[in-house]
Amino acid sequence: MEQVRVASFSPLLLLLAPNAYGRLIGWSGLSLAKTYTQVHPDVDLIVLEAADSVGGVWAAHRIYPGLRTNSILGSYESPDFPMSVEKFGVKPGEHIPGTVVHQYMTDFAKTFDIWRRIRFRTKVDEIKQAGDGKWVLKLTTFHSNNEKETTDTKSITVDKLVIATGVTGNPNMPDIPGADTFGAPLFHAKEFLQQKELLKTANKVIVYGGSKSAVSIQDFFVFQGGLFPFSILFKDGEATWLRES
Repeated sequence: MEQVRVASFSPLLLLLAPNAYGRLIGWSGLSLAKTYTQVHPDVDLIVLEAADSVGGVWAAHRIYPGLRTNSILGSYESPDFPMSVEKFGVKPGEHIPGTVVHQYMTDFAKTFDIWRRIRFRTKVDEIKQAGDGKWVLKLTTFHSNNEKETTDTKSITVDKLVIATGVTGNPNMPDIPGADTFGAPLFHAKEFLQQKELLKTANKVIVYGGSKSAVSIQDFFVFQGGLFPFSILFKDGEATWLRES
């Protein structure tokens, strides 16, 4: 068991990135880490991240072709780290491609000295508070070596704990009657990139939902696949409208 302890003048701050519980480090986690290290430059800060990249919903494994923000250039950035046209290639009035958002957040972490503090592919299994007020965390870290996956587990003790887990990392799958006998691919929007080959084989698509991800995926099939799925909005268990793209 590894115990990490530091002197009181340099408290160890552990920031749980959203993906510490299966999610990803996004805007809030990165901004908090930057601000805290600027205010407390001597802090020994660690960010735990279960994925292998930053970005939250804009992480590398979440970005599918054509994904863009709802926001236009200038309204989706940190004020002290502008998303310049010269560096990122997005022009005023344009919506921001998902690949650009991911690159921006990666550059943000590196520019503000957060990157080296991130422990990627490390998942938090348990958190307990000790009698002295410190926090004890059980961790599992995943390693890849010559195409072989291994894990190691350990515990760390920290003086301060910040949880920045967000609200959009764990899929919320509805209970759909007959789903187990549907007989066709059925998956959450979070897994869409891994299912992108369906663009080449699907003849008809049903999008269950009416929020950002539903609209984005519907547009993906329409504009890149030439399909015209239905988007279904549910409210209080009842379908309130149907829209054919």
